[in-house]
Amino acid sequence: MGKKKKIFNRFTALTLIMLLIFSVIVTRLSSLQIVNADEYIAKANTKSIRQIPEQAPRGKIVDKHGVVLATNKQSYTIEYMETSTGEDDFFTTFKKVFEYIDESSKKYKNDKLLDELELKVKPYRFEFTSSIKSVKRAQELQFKKDRGMQDIVEKELFEKKKEDSDLTDGDKKKINAALMKITPEETFDYLVFKYDLYKLLKLSSDEEKQLVKNIENKKMSYHELKEMLLKKYSVTELRRYLLVKDAIQMQSYSSYKPVTIASNVSKHLALLFQQVKSGLPGIDVSLEPIRYYPKGSLGSNFLGYISKIPESSSSKYEEKGYDTSTDYIGMAGLESAFEDRLKGSKGGTTVRVNSQGRATEELFKLDPYPGQNMVLTIDSKLQKVAEDALQERLTYLQQHPHQGSDVNTANATSGAAVVLDVKTGGVLAMASLPKYNPNLFSIPGKLTAKKSRELFSPDYKKFAEEYIAKNHLNVTPSYLFDFKTNRDRYNVYPKPFTNYATTATPVGSTFKPMTAIAALETGVYKPGGLINDTGIFTKNGFKGHDLNRPRGLIDLGEALAISCNYFFFELGDRLYNLGGLDELAKYAWKFGLGVDPKSNAQRSTGLEISEGFGNVYNDYTNRLLSSSSSSSFSFDMVNMLKAGKYNGFSFTPIDIGYNESDKKSIADAKAAIKARFKDAIMKGDRNSQNEFYNKLQKDMTPLFRKMISVLPDASRSQYKSNDAVRMAEALADMITYNFIPQVTTPGNVYNAALGQGIDQFTPVQMANYIATFANGGTRYKVHLVKEFRDASGKVVQKYKPEVVSKTTIKKSTFDAVVSGMKLVTSAEDGTAGSTFNNFPIQTAGKTGSATYIQGGKQEKVGRTSYGLYLGFAPVNKPKIAVFVIIYNGGHGGYVAEVAKKIYEQYFHLNDKKTKDTNDVTKAEDTAKTNNNNIQQ
Repeated sequence: MGKKKKIFNRFTALTLIMLLIFSVIVTRLSSLQIVNADEYIAKANTKSIRQIPEQAPRGKIVDKHGVVLATNKQSYTIEYMETSTGEDDFFTTFKKVFEYIDESSKKYKNDKLLDELELKVKPYRFEFTSSIKSVKRAQELQFKKDRGMQDIVEKELFEKKKEDSDLTDGDKKKINAALMKITPEETFDYLVFKYDLYKLLKLSSDEEKQLVKNIENKKMSYHELKEMLLKKYSVTELRRYLLVKDAIQMQSYSSYKPVTIASNVSKHLALLFQQVKSGLPGIDVSLEPIRYYPKGSLGSNFLGYISKIPESSSSKYEEKGYDTSTDYIGMAGLESAFEDRLKGSKGGTTVRVNSQGRATEELFKLDPYPGQNMVLTIDSKLQKVAEDALQERLTYLQQHPHQGSDVNTANATSGAAVVLDVKTGGVLAMASLPKYNPNLFSIPGKLTAKKSRELFSPDYKKFAEEYIAKNHLNVTPSYLFDFKTNRDRYNVYPKPFTNYATTATPVGSTFKPMTAIAALETGVYKPGGLINDTGIFTKNGFKGHDLNRPRGLIDLGEALAISCNYFFFELGDRLYNLGGLDELAKYAWKFGLGVDPKSNAQRSTGLEISEGFGNVYNDYTNRLLSSSSSSSFSFDMVNMLKAGKYNGFSFTPIDIGYNESDKKSIADAKAAIKARFKDAIMKGDRNSQNEFYNKLQKDMTPLFRKMISVLPDASRSQYKSNDAVRMAEALADMITYNFIPQVTTPGNVYNAALGQGIDQFTPVQMANYIATFANGGTRYKVHLVKEFRDASGKVVQKYKPEVVSKTTIKKSTFDAVVSGMKLVTSAEDGTAGSTFNNFPIQTAGKTGSATYIQGGKQEKVGRTSYGLYLGFAPVNKPKIAVFVIIYNGGHGGYVAEVAKKIYEQYFHLNDKKTKDTNDVTKAEDTAKTNNNNIQQ
């Protein structure tokens, strides 16, 4: 019988296996190409599609004559768009990119890699924009969290990783503490691994996998990996690859779009990359508009600047459609106030790219539309003269600090000058020194962390040490500055980002014309009336000294000319006797020197940019300030209760000062005492003292009892049964017979009549007040913007002069005040007479000096009085109003020179050729032509 043939042999098995394999392949192909074809096609298309944004040029900002103050210039940008081949090309591409940039930078200094990475090397460190400890800590935490380091810390701290929603406040504190322990070098080492820099070692695929596995299993540290790389590359080279990778990572959250590698590069480098980019996958060159300020720092205080969107505002701007990783916004001044009108509409192109990151097909294009152009009321030539004259005067006062025995102007480092058109309220010039160059902020990478700290968060400690030594002061740096909050306690540091033109300060005797106006309009003083100046003014317990010798009988004209304090003390007294504490304020409010705090009036001059707004002395505001937690009254109260004795009253000391560690019950008890204290200051009446004292003592007693009852047992046991009564009696006595008389004394009005006390106004307010007087009583809204135009030059909005209020001024009042202000600048003994001697145009003016710190303590911190000047010209037909202030300027006569040079420029007094009406007409025609040609 023959052998039986096998049905299942090796050939059959192999056939079945092959059939099975092909079946799987066919099934998979069917799934890919038929069942799920649309899905995979969509995915493939999505990966090959990129959005290439195109920034819209911001609108220009020009002066009233069409002179450009802010515009845009096209700049070359080197960009990188991730390719589908990814890591295979990245390192070889960027090795060449770095070489090209390095070679070009030898000749063109702007040709450098964009470096905004806060992590530095040599030595390893973080360089953040702030020097404030708490802010730096927050910035460092955010840096580490953004790069995924929180996940690593969480795994180490908690066995099971928690979701963010599961983390308690205690967990978060632990995580933050652990993150802060990670050094800059350890952070660098981590990023070297995170960003795959080990690929520079050119290991085999298996070796790479093993290396990654060893690090993930902690058989090898991040540091050891970096040390391997340092055998072939310097730490600086590693950081260059790292910062590009980091930029890609930080931008990847937004969308698939190019990453800027170098910005504002030379045409030479741009053309070079155009030629070689075919061999550099993902690299491309683009043209982008960059904000440019052709006049540099001129007008920076009102123009402002643009900058990248800060982290704290990212959500707000994302909702508005901004790309928070790349877009710039107006951060100050007009750039910020009119961001929506200046920014324009962004465009862009949607393209399909190949594996090299090159665009192969344009799918959709949206052209950008420029922002609107802004035309200002500013005269740029006058602005430059104002800034230059102010700087010259600052320099002179610093170099000649002892012109008078009573002042030292060595620290005259800040100041402002404002010029208004008296017929429109338009700002012709607004100078503030020191200033800054806004071009620093518009070019990516131009503003380094170090420069940012110098501008926004300076090293106050170093400055304080040098300042104290230079001025031979007997104080410590911490006396001048609060280093915890980086606060300048006595405003001794000149700040370029403070607009001194819109900052409220005491104004001294430049307020005296206002007092004269109120006295004349109310009739408490008649034109030509005489007042006997005896040198020392004593009424209602007030004692005020005149700086001049006793002059005997003088009128308003002479009083203004020599700035006689006695005369204006007397006018203040007459106004008080007529209408009480607020009579002077009622008239000052009409001229924009503050507003009635009980009304709904807007606290603004109308200026389009951010501004301070000071108020004249009035009873309500004075009480509000006196009852605040930072007032001297509050400090006296706290110190008295802590001392345990006052004016014959004694009790066990108690501390009602703020303490962040207080329990809620104690904090509430303290707040209740302070609330009753504030109420007493706000409502206290000096005419019914005994009744007021009894009511206050009765109300305070249970509040102190409550305060004692919530103290810890150990503290509570020391108090006697009558302590609460004695505390209430002492505080009621202090408020009733000390504080309230100070709050309600007529002496407050006397000081206010001289522009002292709590009187504080901005230079803009002061210029507006004298402009209102000069034009006969019409107060205009102060404004910087004249009109807006579209990209084609068409006017889209024109701002007409806006009347805020009209105040009727009697002709006799105007003549009397102007007569005195003319003597200020023309009389031999006028306080500005020497400056305006033989000046060809008749001007009206008033000098002033204002004490910074009362009681002679300003010299202790190296300060002296403000020097101020107020005026308008010409006297017969006023056109412009001027106000000048120099911090530590000493006397108004020292700063009048600035106003003189402003007048010379405005009235063309320095021109060699004679100006006539035809010249004026020609200039106006030129201005119209310039304005009509304003286009993007």
